[in-house]
Amino acid sequence: SIRVGASYDELMANLARYKEHTDRWCTNLDVAFCFMVQNWHEFGEFLCFADELGARAWVVTVVHPAFSPYHLPADEFDAMLARLEAQDAELAPRLGRNRPQWDAELARLRVWRDRHLAPAGAPAPVPVRIGQRPYFPPGPPPP
Repeated sequence: SIRVGASYDELMANLARYKEHTDRWCTNLDVAFCFMVQNWHEFGEFLCFADELGARAWVVTVVHPAFSPYHLPADEFDAMLARLEAQDAELAPRLGRNRPQWDAELARLRVWRDRHLAPAGAPAPVPVRIGQRPYFPPGPPPP
């Protein structure tokens, strides 16, 4: 529904070809996940798939209102985040090299909720550091 006209079989054949090439030439295979309203529920399994391939996963933050989880109403956003957080214990033993991407995306979503969806008068969130860099989710910083 997202990649209209794409062929799953062709995609998987191409991915196998890229994997063979990167293995032969000792280079890296990278894959990207566009985190959207339409597919956020597949995020954990995508990272597990990337781990199985030996690929590094990148997460693309989608900001278009029709696709971005950051434009969801607060109750829908909270429900999405709760479902992802509930998957954390099950995914922990399965994720390897892409565990940091899982942790970073959950941190991004939590910070967004705390900064933009918190009730008026709520205490300001603690700044988040992921790796060596400060992490700022999309949107304006808090006052």
